[in-house]
Amino acid sequence: MPFEPNDLTVLAYADGYTLWHYVTDDQADEVQQSGYFDSAQDVFRNNDRIEIFSTDDSFDALITTAGRVRIRIA
Repeated sequence: MPFEPNDLTVLAYADGYTLWHYVTDDQADEVQQSGYFDSAQDVFRNNDRIEIFSTDDSFDALITTAGRVRIRIA
C-alpha cells in the first residue's frame, strides 16, 4: 500500500524539528523502501524523526533529505 497521510500525526515540535508518529498496515520492508514517503515531501524537513508502527515491526526513521524525502533507520 502507498503512504497514507491521514495516518501521520505530529507528536512534538520544537526549534524547527518535528517528531512524527505513523501507523500503517504495510510491512516494515515496504515502508523502508526508497520513495515511500515522497508524497509527504512538503511536510517533512531535514532531521525530522518518524516513529513508525508497521504490521510486523516498530522503528524510528530519520528524514535525511527534505524535498526529495528519503529515510534512514536510526
